[in-house]
Amino acid sequence: MPPLLQRALIGHHVRPHSYLRPATTNAVLGGSRLLVGGCWGRRMWPLVLWALLAAQAGAVLSPPPPKEAARMARYVLHACDWGALATLSAQDELRGRPFANVFSLSDGPAGPGRGSGVPYLYLTDLEVSVRDLQVNANASLTVSLAQTPYCKKNKYDPQNPLCAHIIFAGTVVKVSDTESGLAKQALFTRHPEMESWPRDHNWFFAKFNITNIWVLDYFGGLKIVTPEDYYSVKPYRKLGSLVMTHLSEIMWPNLMFLLDLQSKHCTDVYLCSTSLSF
Repeated sequence: MPPLLQRALIGHHVRPHSYLRPATTNAVLGGSRLLVGGCWGRRMWPLVLWALLAAQAGAVLSPPPPKEAARMARYVLHACDWGALATLSAQDELRGRPFANVFSLSDGPAGPGRGSGVPYLYLTDLEVSVRDLQVNANASLTVSLAQTPYCKKNKYDPQNPLCAHIIFAGTVVKVSDTESGLAKQALFTRHPEMESWPRDHNWFFAKFNITNIWVLDYFGGLKIVTPEDYYSVKPYRKLGSLVMTHLSEIMWPNLMFLLDLQSKHCTDVYLCSTSLSF
C-alpha cells in the first residue's frame, strides 16, 4: 500500500464501529493493519477511495518510464525552473566559441498537465548571451532532474543517467504579441520576482524554438525525440487511469477478502444491511 494511503487511513482512526460485535478480525490491507469487524460499514468505502486518490496524486508526479522518452522530455522541462543556455559567443575574445549561461524559464504554471512544452524566457538586451543571440540565434538548452529534489532523494549523482537530463537545440526568438500573454503567465507564476525587475532594462518575452531533442534518462546512451512526438504526448498520466490500475492490482483482492469476512461473520440482519456492497 502506498505510504500516503496508509497514513490517511490510520490518520482517520479507522476502527470497528461501536455497534459491531466484540469479535473482530485483523485484516491486512496491502501491508497496513486495520481492525475490521464482522462487517465493514458502507461509510468506509468513500474513505478508502479518497485515500487512494490522495496516494495516486503523488504517484502521478513520478517520472515516466525510460521507454517513454518524449514524455520524459516534457516531464523534465516542466519540473525545472531554470536551464543552462549555450550560445555561440559574439564577444571579441570568445567569438564563435560556446558560451553557457543560466536562465530562468517556464513552459507553464506549475502543476501536472499545465505545461505547454515551450520553454519561455524573460530577457533583456543588456544580457551578454542575448547579445550573442542577436548575432546568431542558434543555441542549446539543458535541463536536468538534478535541479529538483528527485535525484537527491534517490541518491543519484547529477551525471548518473537515472538523474534524467534533456538537451534541446534550436533558436531563441521573441514571442509575438498574441503569445506574450501565455509567456507572461508561464514565467510570472513561477518567477514572481520578475515583475519587479527594473523597467528601464527593456525586458521582453522570448521562447526557445525546439528543432532537436536528446534525452538521457537510462543506461545505453542518448535517445532522440522529434519535436512532433515531443509536443503530441501528455507528460502526465490521467489520474483516473492510475487509480483504476492501483484498484485492480492492489485494492480489489483485499476488498474481496473483506467481503469474504462479511459472509462469514455478518450474521446480524441489521449489520448485514449496512455492510459493504458492490
